Amino acid sequence: MGVLSQVNARAVVIASVVVSLTTIFGCYATAVHLHHVKAWLPMISDCGVDAPEKYPFRLGIISSALLIMFNAYLVWAISGSSASKSNTVAFISALGGAAGLAVVGAVNEAEDNSVHGTAAVIFFFLYELYMIIITVNLFHVRGKTAQGYRAVSDFSLTLKVFALTVGTVALALFVYMNSDWGKYSLQIAICEWTGTMMIQLFNISFVFEYGTDYKLDATIVNSVASYAAPKQPALPLMFVAVASPRVNSKTGEWLDQVAWKPAAIV
Repeated sequence: MGVLSQVNARAVVIASVVVSLTTIFGCYATAVHLHHVKAWLPMISDCGVDAPEKYPFRLGIISSALLIMFNAYLVWAISGSSASKSNTVAFISALGGAAGLAVVGAVNEAEDNSVHGTAAVIFFFLYELYMIIITVNLFHVRGKTAQGYRAVSDFSLTLKVFALTVGTVALALFVYMNSDWGKYSLQIAICEWTGTMMIQLFNISFVFEYGTDYKLDATIVNSVASYAAPKQPALPLMFVAVASPRVNSKTGEWLDQVAWKPAAIV
């Protein structure tokens, strides 16, 4: 068995937030500069309609959705996985929300507004549910080490509660004002931006739970038979190649396809 690569788990959530914010503000700046949208204040989706900004918008939002899925999986895995039904419900909710976000990126409002709008609603509501469940679960274990987690700090929990509260108010106002778009268009845009930024704040707060203790390993093993991950507390999640690939001794290239699956969580 050999470790092919290793990355700190907190890098996943940091990458998720960086990609999201870079995409949103980069496309917003481009759209404003090219006079495709007004500076104060377009809907975020309006910044991904016209060329050239629609291309990085599509790539960035779909990438963000994939990273959100990955982070939700990490949260589910290190917090006890299926040990808590609520953790599983939260995980499924996050996956559904991230899938909705991917559709938002793939189909802009000019191409099919009904599909785009429905996907956006799915994203915000399902991810809101995810935030609620995770915050409640962490609240019950604050100040002590939960199963899989480092001790949940008061500061980390405060960030999550703040993001959840402000995000919930923004979502509620969005729903209320959505019936009269012409009258409340600016306020609706403010609610969308606020809700989106609160999701980013909620996600980045997981760096406190991850710390530097949790790492992801890509590990190659020589057998596919009933492999159990070794007891390495610093490596709670491992991805194992379940094949023995041949390697070109001259070039170092893989000659066989390597299949990957999650290994045991320790």
